[in-house]
Amino acid sequence: MKKRKATISGQALLATINTMSSLGDMGTKILLDYGIKEIDSKKRYSYTIRRDIHEMAFRRFGENALYAFGLNDYWAYSGHGQSSRERKEKVKGISDIRNAKQASIGLKEFILQTCDNYDSGFKSGIKNGLGKYGVKVKELGKDRYCLFITNTSTLRHSAYVRGAFDIAWLSTLSDCWDFSSSIDMDLSEEGEDWAKFAYLLNFQLLKESRNLGDFLHRATKAVDEKLIKDILDESEAQK
Repeated sequence: MKKRKATISGQALLATINTMSSLGDMGTKILLDYGIKEIDSKKRYSYTIRRDIHEMAFRRFGENALYAFGLNDYWAYSGHGQSSRERKEKVKGISDIRNAKQASIGLKEFILQTCDNYDSGFKSGIKNGLGKYGVKVKELGKDRYCLFITNTSTLRHSAYVRGAFDIAWLSTLSDCWDFSSSIDMDLSEEGEDWAKFAYLLNFQLLKESRNLGDFLHRATKAVDEKLIKDILDESEAQK
């Protein structure tokens, strides 16, 4: 018996539409192409709808748009940021810049907890499909990790996935940790309704702590400004 194609929740699709509202009615137009006038958060929808929305944004505005959507989707889920910060506060020594060993132990614990949370979300949010949806963590060395993220996206849209996970660390760890991230395409793969991304993370403990809120604001503002520039450039090119 042929397995049914993957579906995503209406809530996930609403988050995408709301995040993209600054770009006009692209999302709405694609919904109409699928014969959808209004999204019901309690219903399920084909994974291809969100893919098509991301593809339209990618073609018009490039990777910066998808990265910004990934960052901003995080705030579309009520209480997401607060629960992550509360989880971090319970991890012993994660922000202790005077004790690098304990901070690294705390970092590992927090990463595993966060990825377990994402893993559960993917498994409950994505139904049917051919992929082994979820998140697995591999420790590569001191404060270095590879997250294998399997969802209904496509490798072409890797910037969205990187943004969606970067915000998890930016919004919680930026007071005492710096990090860099990338997608290793050689370790990534995809199928018809799934893609597995090898998301590489490299953390560095700061020598001095900083204000998390201020740093997060500056980081997200820089991303939004890049997107605005791309939008203006695209608009100018259309003239």
